Amino acid sequence: MGASPSERLRYVLVVLVAAAVVSASVGMVAAFHGIVVRGGDEPTFNPGVGGPSTVVVSNATPVVYRGESNIVFELPSEESVAPGRLIGASGPAEGQPLQLPIPEDQTVGLYTLGGRRPSPGVIVQTPRITDLTIVNERGFDVRDATVTEDTTLLVEASWNFRRAEDLSLVVRNDRGTDITGQVLTSVDDLSSTQRAMLSGPYATFPERVGNVGERGTGTGIQYIQGLGQFTRAELANSSRLDAAYWALDLGEAGPGNVTVTVEGWDSLDAGPASRTATVEVTTESETTLGLDPEEATRGQRVQFLVRGSTIGAVHTVVVERDAFRDDDADERVFDPVGNVIDRGTVDADDDGTAEFAYATVQIDDNTGFGEGRIDTSRLEDTGVDVRVFEAGQNLSSIARDVGDPVDERTLDVVEPTIAIDRPAGVYVAGDGVDVDGTASRGIDEVALYVRNGDDWELLDVNEDGSLTRADTVSVAGDGDWEVEDVTLSAANRRLSFEGQYDLGVVEAADVAENGRLPATLTNGQFSGATSAQTTLLVKPPRLELGQTVTLINDQLAVEDGTVDVRGTAPGLDRVLVVMVDEQGAVSTEQIPVDEDDVFERDDVDLSTPEGRELARGPIEGFLLGVGRDNVVGDGQLPNQDRATLGAFEDFVKALSATGQTQSQLTARILAETTNDTASDDLLIRESFEYTSASTRITAVVPQQFADADGVTRIEVGETMLVRGETNRQPEQNTITVAAIAGPATGALPVASTEEWGVNGSWSVTIDTSGLEPGVYTLEADDGASTDQVDVRVVPAGERGPLDGGGNDSNASRSTRPRRSCGQAAGAVDCR
Repeated sequence: MGASPSERLRYVLVVLVAAAVVSASVGMVAAFHGIVVRGGDEPTFNPGVGGPSTVVVSNATPVVYRGESNIVFELPSEESVAPGRLIGASGPAEGQPLQLPIPEDQTVGLYTLGGRRPSPGVIVQTPRITDLTIVNERGFDVRDATVTEDTTLLVEASWNFRRAEDLSLVVRNDRGTDITGQVLTSVDDLSSTQRAMLSGPYATFPERVGNVGERGTGTGIQYIQGLGQFTRAELANSSRLDAAYWALDLGEAGPGNVTVTVEGWDSLDAGPASRTATVEVTTESETTLGLDPEEATRGQRVQFLVRGSTIGAVHTVVVERDAFRDDDADERVFDPVGNVIDRGTVDADDDGTAEFAYATVQIDDNTGFGEGRIDTSRLEDTGVDVRVFEAGQNLSSIARDVGDPVDERTLDVVEPTIAIDRPAGVYVAGDGVDVDGTASRGIDEVALYVRNGDDWELLDVNEDGSLTRADTVSVAGDGDWEVEDVTLSAANRRLSFEGQYDLGVVEAADVAENGRLPATLTNGQFSGATSAQTTLLVKPPRLELGQTVTLINDQLAVEDGTVDVRGTAPGLDRVLVVMVDEQGAVSTEQIPVDEDDVFERDDVDLSTPEGRELARGPIEGFLLGVGRDNVVGDGQLPNQDRATLGAFEDFVKALSATGQTQSQLTARILAETTNDTASDDLLIRESFEYTSASTRITAVVPQQFADADGVTRIEVGETMLVRGETNRQPEQNTITVAAIAGPATGALPVASTEEWGVNGSWSVTIDTSGLEPGVYTLEADDGASTDQVDVRVVPAGERGPLDGGGNDSNASRSTRPRRSCGQAAGAVDCR
């Protein structure tokens, strides 16, 4: 749009006056512009308009900036330095020459003469406006906020290139017109709070905040602040300059958005060397309402802000009845926080139903705003009109025309969501599991329920035996909720029985009654609240055999003295090992089950509680776990207060002191566990022989006839295969085979092995190359027992048909079968 004649005349007069002021002040400007040190021992650089522009290339490595121009480089000797002599000396800049003007993409880093280190140089950095604030008379930052047109503002800017360039200020109205000269004012218009914020030389010489502007080199009028606006003496008599200041009187700005930009006055005016902030200028009568956020999940708190009013004014903020979930206006939709001085409801026609809820808000004398908060948990999932009325308007007047506010905003309330992620699929009764999921903002707590027909039953997630508000689960700030290591079958007994169940999560606030969680919910209550559910398939706990007890050939050598017990037990937290010898003595040990449902214990000792080793002979071993009822047997044990696994261990220990035999003790163990009334215990039974160490040689054959039996003749040059059996534990023991008699025992290599399976079968090979023919006695030694056999070595080609000639050392062995009983996989009747 074109300016009117009067506006054009006013503009000409302003320009003429400004030009006259600039012309008259040239000498004065030159007089107080400061010159600063930039690399040398003496000041050589003026960051303001005019004056020297020398950067001294020295070991002090002064900083220069991307985009900087109009500078010259000199050595301390005043010898001129061409920019290309400065080469990157380290990091990404290494090997790169410096250019002038310095490109805006010049690699930052150290540049020295010839790229050598150490050597005089400079450091290249990125110029930045590090901070820009605009504060009102009360000292509050009003960037992106609304201020009245009679407001005086203080602009404060910090920058990292203070010694390179002063800062220039540009203020534009919402039409983009530069109004800097119109709105700049003197320090006298600042409030005491604003003046107290001045720092450095501006605090010592506050009159310098006023700025009549000066013409830059090759630029128009600049409104500059910084080091270059002070003399050396002034800088020496002040604290460090960290920020620049301008005072603005917005009376001439007019209503609308005003942008404030600060940047380097000369070449450093792009990218991070420039920063802009905005304020909205309004008249005092333009009271506005703001919501943050304008869309919220039901249950989330929303801040509201009344702006554009006078300090101390009282406004009423209203929400009508039809916005409430139960169609009943409730003053609790407004939280009593911030500047809310009253709240209530209004029943204008005295019919017993309030038309609206309100909050009375007073404009704060510090912030200039009226602040409050809305609790959306009471509102419908819809667009809710929030209205603010003129200052001083009474409730009766508002009730007569509630649709005529001074401003209103629509708050979009959306339905919250909730989800349960774990557990999913199969749950084994007795297992401790993590239960977790997510919830929308505004949901602070959730509660877990399990479906029982037409009802939902609360889970005792803290497992304290009572259903209380303590069974809620808090939602974290990121929307995640979690409760760790919950035994669901203990939290609700229904989940201890095999079957398919619905596990649900619900927003606690939706179902709480007078602050308490109901023990049961109807289907309608559950689905009417913010809720979600998942299906669980509950399975009973198991005690799986696997390789439960490590026995060799169904025996355990006394010399080894311990067994390794391993297996899996989904749904159990520990198992009990019981060993009973032929004389009725017992050895017990509890083994925990880890989070992967695995139990494992090496070197389980076969000793009584008194430390006495179990007797040699047959041993009855039991591995016991309690079922989903979490008690042993029918829940009662003789002479025990409880029926836990630990109590059963004490019962067995006491039983062994009564002098009963192995068979009697075995019968009592079965009677109190798997054979007890309504027992769901899990039991695995192992029988083995506890006996002396035994290692035997069962065959000596040529390796090429590995499947042959007995002891055969071996031809010189053949590889001899020696097979045998043992009851020793592998890894803990070594079986060594050596010749102890014969024509040339030293020529026959010694062989050994540490590897064999649970059947106890072992083998070694021996090379007979060059061996003198004859009869050799071989001995197998496991460190505790030995066995010997004679083998004839014959010349090559003289063995004859392989008929197994020699001593057949295979002997029959009696073994006791492994048995399982109770509810374990493959169980049999153990009675």
